[in-house]
Amino acid sequence: MDDVRILRLFEYKPVQIPPSELTMADAEIIFREHGDKIEIEEPTMRTGGLWSLQSKGWVGSIPLRSRLRLHLEPKMPVASIFRMLEYAYALKSFNILEGISESDQIDEIYQRLAMVLARRVLDRGRRGLYRAYVPEEDQLPYVRGSVDIARSLRTPWKVALHCSFQENTADIRENQLLAWTLHTIIRQGICTGERLDYVMAAWRSLRGAITLHSFRPAEYIGWLYNRLNGDYRPLHALCRFFLEQAGPTHEHGGFETIPFLVNMAGLYEKYVAEYLAGKIGDGMSLSGQEEVGVSPDGKITITIDLVLSDLASGNAIAVLDTKYKNADYPSPDDLQQVVAYAVAKNCRRAVLIYPTMPKRPFNGLYGAGHVEVMTSIVSPDGEIGEGLKGMLGIDLPSTPY
Repeated sequence: MDDVRILRLFEYKPVQIPPSELTMADAEIIFREHGDKIEIEEPTMRTGGLWSLQSKGWVGSIPLRSRLRLHLEPKMPVASIFRMLEYAYALKSFNILEGISESDQIDEIYQRLAMVLARRVLDRGRRGLYRAYVPEEDQLPYVRGSVDIARSLRTPWKVALHCSFQENTADIRENQLLAWTLHTIIRQGICTGERLDYVMAAWRSLRGAITLHSFRPAEYIGWLYNRLNGDYRPLHALCRFFLEQAGPTHEHGGFETIPFLVNMAGLYEKYVAEYLAGKIGDGMSLSGQEEVGVSPDGKITITIDLVLSDLASGNAIAVLDTKYKNADYPSPDDLQQVVAYAVAKNCRRAVLIYPTMPKRPFNGLYGAGHVEVMTSIVSPDGEIGEGLKGMLGIDLPSTPY
């Protein structure tokens, strides 16, 4: 990492770079692989002969071919991001907020969480990895489990018997997910020093006994846990964070590397959903990412961030739409969008939720559907707007997280 040059970009703030500091090959990677995350403009008279780069609501780290690494820094303090991560990925048990300073940057988030995962994996390894019985089939010179008589009789000249049996092993998905995540962290090349040593030690502790198997998000969501592997639940939540932020791979100095990228709008949406779910009053439910058909045949759908419903009737009370932006006032597009959501759910209340309250909030009827729209706040520090608290049935005043 010592010979890697770091270029820091901040959310929605353009940065100009001389052509000598950004090769055309690196610019092509940014444009083709990360154009949805970074706005890039090539040198012209309008840019003063400089490259212009701007992060579009993503934070993280992107390695490029010429030993240049882009660090996409957040507009909010790192401590606030940690708070959102704790809720969005159920990481509160890790106490990751301890010791955070104002000067910490986005790579500190990554390295701190990687260190936590590595230590927990090493600790679990010392106590013994979770094991389970898995079905196996093999040709053996002795009887083990049950013998497939018909199959064995078809090859009477072979001494080996076709046996089906149960093997007690640690090479199961619970441990394979840990191994794959540690492998991914190492390939991303962000950890250094003592933290990298811990990650490497944790990876080596699994490498001999655990098969390296890649995982997609759909494969590890909804797993069931018991009293023997219950401590794996928070570990797997942390694995989910690392794997969901891993971008597409590309070659870097002869080694395949993986970017680390966090969609701040998506993180804020997850945080709001989890935070409010623990605050709502009795008799209500809060569902996220609800898909609603808006065409007669149901083929055209819209996805609503959050729907607040009455438990008894199942009817929608209000729709909630998160907006990760510091807006002076809600835009007409945002107002029209949330009204469309309310009409689709046949309710008359809608809320636009921001990290910070707009300077000119909106509270009134909007659109032909006569929907009552309200702007409110759910801050990363846990502050909830008064109007939203009333709607959610929260009696106690909100307190900082």
